[in-house]
Amino acid sequence: MSGVASGAVFLDDAPMLSTVLEYYKNGRGNGRLTNEIINDAGQNQESGRDQGHAQDGLEYTETALTLHHALGNTEVFTMDNHRLRAGLEYTAKFNLGEDVPFTPNCGAYPKSGWGCKALSKSSGISPMWEVAGGLYDQTAP
Repeated sequence: MSGVASGAVFLDDAPMLSTVLEYYKNGRGNGRLTNEIINDAGQNQESGRDQGHAQDGLEYTETALTLHHALGNTEVFTMDNHRLRAGLEYTAKFNLGEDVPFTPNCGAYPKSGWGCKALSKSSGISPMWEVAGGLYDQTAP
């Protein structure tokens, strides 16, 4: 989603950018925010896999930032009861050692069972936290 949004900006292709926004809101696959952040607590579909993948899944912040700058649209930050921020906060809390609720999501990766497992930590911090900090500043606890 981020690559397509960036390509649309580079090409000055407003219809393509509108398509990205529409898919981000209503698409059928992983590019839809509510398909990645699977509940109001902020758990993402990769949360039961490992935190490297969970953080990579939160690269939705790049798409949101691109849509915001290109369209002047802040809806992507607040849609679905601040779902993107909830996903960031959930993952940050877990990686800081705080307790977070975990709901098995066995349907995300049925062959591997990744979504069924309890949360696991992994070393390393994704660069997406810099983008998240730029988006939300002090408004995200």
